[in-house]
Amino acid sequence: MRLIKSIVCSLSLLAGLAASPAFADLYCYQPENPGWNWETVDYIGFSACLDTGAQRSDSDIDGVGAEGMTLLELAIKNNARPSVIQLILSAGANPNLVNPQSPRGFAPLVMNFTTENTTDEDVYLRVKALLEAGANPNQMGSDGYPAFQGAFGPTGSNAMTGKMLDLILLHGADLTAPIQNGHQWTDYGLVSNADLQTLKRIQKITGDSFSNIVPYSGSSMLHDLAYSRIDDRLAKLDWLIAGGADPKVTNNQGKYAWELIRDDAELAAKLRSLAGVKDEDMLATIASDRDISLACRTPQSEAMIKGDGMTIDEVCTCVEDNAATRFSRVSQHPLFPKVYGAKDQQGKVSELVRGLFIGCMAIWSYRP
Repeated sequence: MRLIKSIVCSLSLLAGLAASPAFADLYCYQPENPGWNWETVDYIGFSACLDTGAQRSDSDIDGVGAEGMTLLELAIKNNARPSVIQLILSAGANPNLVNPQSPRGFAPLVMNFTTENTTDEDVYLRVKALLEAGANPNQMGSDGYPAFQGAFGPTGSNAMTGKMLDLILLHGADLTAPIQNGHQWTDYGLVSNADLQTLKRIQKITGDSFSNIVPYSGSSMLHDLAYSRIDDRLAKLDWLIAGGADPKVTNNQGKYAWELIRDDAELAAKLRSLAGVKDEDMLATIASDRDISLACRTPQSEAMIKGDGMTIDEVCTCVEDNAATRFSRVSQHPLFPKVYGAKDQQGKVSELVRGLFIGCMAIWSYRP
């Protein structure tokens, strides 16, 4: 009985393989195959697997497998070595095939850029293999962006380098074509941590405006500079300002660029100065006198001073008198963005009042 079951299972497996026209379904590179690893398989090991597929008369190198992807897409998604990508392309895989079952209809070139957990050099070599095999960098995806968009991301990854820019331009990437939602390629380069020289090259090609507000995000390049974790921000700030970026512009949430900075007190101070915001005026950006007064005079505050021989008016007058000075002084501390920057408006006021309230209580309770 066991023998019969085994034979039936074997026949079922063979029938399933025979019915599938996709290289992507070959057992030799399926996850259930013990020892198979897309990231470590080399050219020789993968050649043997491809030969197995080529021996089948009904096989299709661009066929969509059980996972909803072609062999080329599977290899890219699973961080296969560039030599393996090149081998699949040499076997006839279409580098411009748009698989409707893939996420957002990405073409292979775009999927390559969005692959995670890979080194920049591997990304470059994969893209080089795809472009040399005829991949169209200007091919539009179903999301409305050209294939080469991936060279500008993800954020802070150093993905856009001068070397990568040379590569996509060599193969015809059109950086002058309009982009969906009013984005600019210079802005994409900025947030992807391109170096300043590469940014200047991109902007020279595109003629992008430094003061443009992107409708989709509601922010300017200065806001993206402030918010993103990228290198050489002070040098890039000088370049943006010299090119016409306006530090007084607020985003769609009414915030200046300097208010978005959480980890660079020097950059925040420079942006504040460029925006004409003096240190003594900073409190006005988060709270009015009435805000301070209301935050101080609460039932919780009353409970704290009860029985200590002082009134809420005495303590809160002290809080109000010292709020601007304290806020200005604290704002110069390197940790200021982490304490205040991550909070909403009410949180900033509460943080300020809390510290002053304790201090003013100590002053009024002191008896020489």
